[in-house]
Amino acid sequence: MAVFGDQEAQGLLAKAVDQRMMQPQPASQQFQVQQVQPREAFGTRVTVVPDGSSAPDVVSPAFA
Repeated sequence: MAVFGDQEAQGLLAKAVDQRMMQPQPASQQFQVQQVQPREAFGTRVTVVPDGSSAPDVVSPAFA
């Protein structure tokens, strides 16, 4: 049973790869959208990190 499952999984992966290779433009568009979002997320995280570093120190004694 496990062998059939592995073969099916490999087949699905092969089909997914074939679809990506056949349609490079949609894939590139998805990558562009994904690249924009992480940059914004990292930007907000970088600004939050200084505040977050001091916040846990205040919160941890409150819970303690």
